[in-house]
Amino acid sequence: MISYLAYRAAAGGYSFVNSEAEAVVAAFSTEPDDTRKELIDDTVGALKTAGVWTKLYFLHVMAANAELNALVNWKSPGTFNLVRVNSPTFTTDRGFTGDAVSMHLTIGAESTVFPNGSRDDEHLGAWQLTSGTNGEPCLANVSTGDKHRLFVNGGANERQVRVSGSTEAIFNDNITTGHVVGRRPDSANVYSYRNGTDEQTGAIASSAPTANSLALLRRNTGYNAAQIFACHGGQNLSATEVTALYDALNAYKTGVGA
Repeated sequence: MISYLAYRAAAGGYSFVNSEAEAVVAAFSTEPDDTRKELIDDTVGALKTAGVWTKLYFLHVMAANAELNALVNWKSPGTFNLVRVNSPTFTTDRGFTGDAVSMHLTIGAESTVFPNGSRDDEHLGAWQLTSGTNGEPCLANVSTGDKHRLFVNGGANERQVRVSGSTEAIFNDNITTGHVVGRRPDSANVYSYRNGTDEQTGAIASSAPTANSLALLRRNTGYNAAQIFACHGGQNLSATEVTALYDALNAYKTGVGA
């Protein structure tokens, strides 16, 4: 019996299972091959099955086959796409790298207007492939008074997350790369994870977010020289959903050889 994937290939070209994935590829400036299309389709399908897709506001997978494709917001192509500032270095199938001086990317999304999130119902996540600049965030508000920060390599206490709060939930896990997620399920607590596991809790009260945009590889006047593979944000995720999100992105990462 011919397999489903073999049938699709024999039929000529790739046929998407998920219309959302097809919309992502349609927004690309450079069409990927069928193997990449299948990876994108499988990633979106996994996120939908896990109940994560509907909770996302933005999802940027920067390990793309072309630089302009890496800027597309998978969740809503054309809305809150990434914008390059001072030419961060793009590497095919890896993502963007900063210089610790001025290179960064803006998401364009103000943390006060997330339609799928609120002050006490949010998450942020980012995947950093290299250690980058010790003590600088991977994802943060761009100006002072920031209430959102996410450190993959925060220095002596590597994992730090701030989600609608004035202080970080800090955990020293002796790891300076990987996928870090911070989530706020209520007004009193923040949870953090690295690579889908190791849940840590911080009793941190929420505070009103400031109206300034989110950026990658920058906070105020500080910059990060890390290479970043993916980032995302939206409504609060359960611990199970955090793991499912990591698994889906990791499968894509493995698929492109990152």
